[in-house]
Amino acid sequence: MADVVSTLSGWSATAASNLPSGATTIGAGLDDNLRELQAVVRKYLTSPGSNMASAATVNLATADGFHIHITGTTQITALGTVSAGIYYLLEFDGALTFTHNATTLDLPGDANITTVAGDMALMISKGSGNWKCVYYPRADGSVVSGLIT
Repeated sequence: MADVVSTLSGWSATAASNLPSGATTIGAGLDDNLRELQAVVRKYLTSPGSNMASAATVNLATADGFHIHITGTTQITALGTVSAGIYYLLEFDGALTFTHNATTLDLPGDANITTVAGDMALMISKGSGNWKCVYYPRADGSVVSGLIT
């Protein structure tokens, strides 16, 4: 049984803050931890996650992969709290309002976006429940203007 955190967002950029704490037995314990690390990196950096339903807050802290389909048509005003620096690729399966907020949901053009099926948003957590959209390609191939840098 591995004794490392099984989610990328649960890892720290400070090595001493991560598990294991140094007491892992060499052998089966080390083997388990190495396999868990490989699985987490693969899952959260390249794998599709489970679909998530649109809601006022789509809590990406519960996302189980990098590429998340957002189903439904409920307006989104927040994405939950995840460690700063974690990225998610959202793909919208329908029309909804993705609501701009300069602090908590910073969208291109400083404006709300009405999504259509196939639109995508590359979101980065700034920590403390704050998110920034760094790229928003539309299903038709155009890009939302005013990309945030």
